[in-house]
Amino acid sequence: MQRFKSHSRPVPAIAAYLLSVCEEARKRNYHFDATKIGRRRTAGKMAVTRGQLRYEFEWLLEKLKKRDRKAYMRLKVIRSVKPHPSFRVVPGPVASWEKVV
Repeated sequence: MQRFKSHSRPVPAIAAYLLSVCEEARKRNYHFDATKIGRRRTAGKMAVTRGQLRYEFEWLLEKLKKRDRKAYMRLKVIRSVKPHPSFRVVPGPVASWEKVV
């Protein structure tokens, strides 16, 4: 949520993000009620650092290792992670709000 809170237009940024999630859900035959999002608004892309993107992918892999071994095995070989369409990747470390252990 820190990403959206720090955005100059947080509500349109969240709406744009959720609309992309809705589109992906439709592709996977999941039900996602887009009427709760509201009309599509352009908010521009948010920056995400390479370090943060990598951190979040590693976090996902750890969860999948315990919860969905097939998905973990399929994804663990990925070396280059593509961000959500709402983000643009910039150089940098893990975000300061993360509690990295």
